[in-house]
Amino acid sequence: MAQAIPLLRSLFKSRKPVLLITSVAILLLLASAVAVFELQLSQSVTDELKSTLSATGEQISAQAQESIKNYRQDLRFLHATPPISGLPRALEHNGVDPLDNTTSAQWRQRLEMIFSAFLTSNPEYDQIRVISADKTAMEIVRVDRVAGSIEVVSPEHLQSKRTSEYAQKSSVLSEGEIYMSRISLNREFGKLDYPYRPMLRLSLPIFDDSGNRFGFLIVNINTLSLFNSLSNTVNSPNFLMLTDSDGYFLITPDAKYQYSRDLSPEFNWNSVFSVKENISQRFSQISYRGKEDDVFYVLDQKVTLNGEIDGGFVRAKLIAPERFVNAIETSRRTTVYAFLLSVTVVMLIVLAFLIAVRRKANS
Repeated sequence: MAQAIPLLRSLFKSRKPVLLITSVAILLLLASAVAVFELQLSQSVTDELKSTLSATGEQISAQAQESIKNYRQDLRFLHATPPISGLPRALEHNGVDPLDNTTSAQWRQRLEMIFSAFLTSNPEYDQIRVISADKTAMEIVRVDRVAGSIEVVSPEHLQSKRTSEYAQKSSVLSEGEIYMSRISLNREFGKLDYPYRPMLRLSLPIFDDSGNRFGFLIVNINTLSLFNSLSNTVNSPNFLMLTDSDGYFLITPDAKYQYSRDLSPEFNWNSVFSVKENISQRFSQISYRGKEDDVFYVLDQKVTLNGEIDGGFVRAKLIAPERFVNAIETSRRTTVYAFLLSVTVVMLIVLAFLIAVRRKANS
């Protein structure tokens, strides 16, 4: 820039109006370019950010739905095994299956073996049960994953689940209809199990050969593996928050809000964050309540998990810190201004050369 100042002085001292006009035109052109660049810079960066987050959101949605599809297929596979129909048939005939004289105890043992083998091969699953459909909602067969090992629960330790939401809803399913619970922390004997395990439960009703409701098959899926996989889809410094349909946190980098429906129901998306600006559909600027200077961009991606209108979805919040966006703008600004300065210096050198040539010709 120091070289440009004497060059400009020589231009203005020269009596050649064409060169003077040319230099002024160049400076005006550069000033206009800077003005247009500044007007478009922020918009272009936020547009690119939204596009990037949208693509990631679609990827997360597809991944979650593919996992749910696989869970449903697994449940139907287990439901189709012979002991699922054999056990009700044996119990209906005084404990002996009239088709092959298999006792109800044998059918239970076979179910326990099938469930144990399935849990061994599928580490995401923590529990498989058959539960009665009567008012007691008593567990009939249960196999658990406990501290990495597979355990068959003995009859004296089976529990009644009559007060649970999933038992109440599973007991009224139509034949072939699958119930899927919201994701919640696992409870044993009414108390939260520790270490915390976020569970997704899928169930399928069981009817006997006469069409009478016998019970339901239910699987518990530990969603930690799925959560980690979804979180790893987002590139740092951006990050993912996942909420249920009511805004309670499932995935969050802040342990204070983790699993807030079960642990801290006073915390949900609307109580923790405030919207500073709605930039476009599903894309906005937010900040923590009480920390208005800590600003983020967020894209809201609805992830549909089943057909329920009210609760059959979660929300993936793809979040980018404002400082990251500002850093991108600064980097681009530095690059463009360095280029414009280089162009300006080159043009001034060319003009100075032309002035020198003209002066030499005149002398």
